[in-house]
Order: sequence, then C-alpha cells, then structure tokens
Amino acid sequence: MTCRICFEPDPPLFHPCKCDGSIKWIHEECLFQWIRLRTDDSNHKCELCKEIYTISYNQQIEVDLVNYPSRTFFLINPSWHIASHILLVVLMNKAFPFMDVHLVYLVSYYLYHLTYFLFLGICIWKTIKQHTLYYQQLRKTSAITVLNFHIILFTVSLASYVDFHSKLLVPMVISSQCYLGIYPILHSDIIQSMNQTRRMKVINRY
Repeated sequence: MTCRICFEPDPPLFHPCKCDGSIKWIHEECLFQWIRLRTDDSNHKCELCKEIYTISYNQQIEVDLVNYPSRTFFLINPSWHIASHILLVVLMNKAFPFMDVHLVYLVSYYLYHLTYFLFLGICIWKTIKQHTLYYQQLRKTSAITVLNFHIILFTVSLASYVDFHSKLLVPMVISSQCYLGIYPILHSDIIQSMNQTRRMKVINRY
C-alpha cells in the first residue's frame, strides 16, 4: 500500500473516498495539502470518484466581527477618541459647574475608558466561540503589556491630580486616548493566531 500522492508507503494511510485499487490509500497530510492547493468549489471532493471527503476540525473557525468597517472608526481612530473625550469633558463641565475642571478631566477620563473597555469586552465575548483559547492567546501577545501601560497611565493621572501637577494631566489623557485603538488591532492578531492552530482531520470512509 502506498499513498497515491507522494507514493510513499509510510503509515498511517487513510481511505477517505470510494476509490479502490492502487489509488485507494492516501496520507492525511498529503490530502490536506492537495485540498489547500485546489481553488475550485470542489476542493473537499475527490477528483476521481467525486466522493465528498468527511472532514472534521479540532476547533471552530473564529471570525473577527469586532473590526467591521462600521465599528473600526469608533474603536481604532485616535482622533475620534480625543474628540469624544473632549465632548464628554464639556458636557460634564456644564452638568457639574461646581467641580474643579481638572477633576472633570480625570472623572471623564475614567468614565470614557470604562465605557470603551466594557463595549469592547462585550463585543469580544459575544463574537468569540472559544473563550478559553482566546484568553490563552491573549496572555501570549503584547496586549497585556499595553493594558499594563494603561493602568500606569491611570495611576499617574490620579497621582498628578492629587499632587496638584495638573499640567501633566491633559497630555496623559490625550496620549492614553491615542493608545485605545491598539486593542482592536491586537484582537485581530489573536483571532489570526487562533485560526492558525485549527487543524483538519480526515475520517476513514471504509
């Protein structure tokens, strides 16, 4: 018995279709490479007997539903985040005229980030099929480093207000807004790395 693609007899050999005789057997990896090379609509079908291969996968494919064009502008664009935060500051300043302007900056800064991360987290949670694998991949990426950077900015911003170094507050708020768009980009990288671990498995027909 030899593989009909590579002509090597190395086991294991599979019989995934109705073909018989010398073309009956095939290596699983050889079959997968053949499927990947074919670009027509019948790439999961035997080109000889026309039998459809029975193929399973070790995990579901993940689709990046967070970075849709309709959402990308609001999630990634730094100018949108800065403009939205300024608008929030103006609204809060009018709603609470008795508050110190720097305290308004600080509170609106926290509220904006909390709302953003809550919205992003809900989008990710609803669109991801394999949450455990996602967070395993998350720990392997630079997303944790970026998140820690934001935590440092939060702490320094609070310290700047408490220690009356108010001149540092606005630049830090603006720089933090510019970094918000990194998270959806990192999310796309995580989705891609998850799909790279997806493997096909052929099922023996007979």
